[in-house]
Amino acid sequence: MNKRGKILIITGPSGVGKDTVMNELKNSHKEFRFCRSVTTRDKRPGETEGVSYFFITREEFDRMDKDGELIESIEYLGNKYGTRFDEIDNAIESGENLIMILEAHGMEQIRSHYKNDCICLFLFPPSIKELENRLRARGRESDEQIKERLGNARIEISTAKEYDYFVINKEVHSCAEEIYKIVKGETVNES
Repeated sequence: MNKRGKILIITGPSGVGKDTVMNELKNSHKEFRFCRSVTTRDKRPGETEGVSYFFITREEFDRMDKDGELIESIEYLGNKYGTRFDEIDNAIESGENLIMILEAHGMEQIRSHYKNDCICLFLFPPSIKELENRLRARGRESDEQIKERLGNARIEISTAKEYDYFVINKEVHSCAEEIYKIVKGETVNES
């Protein structure tokens, strides 16, 4: 019988480095796999269908949501995101450890259903100014979109007490290693 896998949920404001930290964690520790969500947003450069996300139409998304195939779904900045039950069940039942990047709403839905199988972690930026610098360096958003993301960040940061742990992303490698130690039970940095 396989050991049951874990779900690591990472939440944090846009631009904090969730994807970068997740990739570092996956590359350094092969026992982790990204939990692939479905989304209606356009594919970004470097993303691969079925690896980064499953890119689907709004109609497909709405049908999946209506049919109860999604454990969580959210609309964020005009795009829909969701996670399929079967993506999680198949992985943890076969002993895989999943990494999920979710908003607070999605984290609550996953935690309520898989409470014994998940670790919920909030990723902080070193400061709001550094977060703004990171958003501007990406070069993907207008000034208005950056302002909206910073407003959302302040709200998201206020929910950090809802999480099991928190980590400040000052440097990607050390941040990923701190998260790995949390998952392995080697450190206590509870919120």
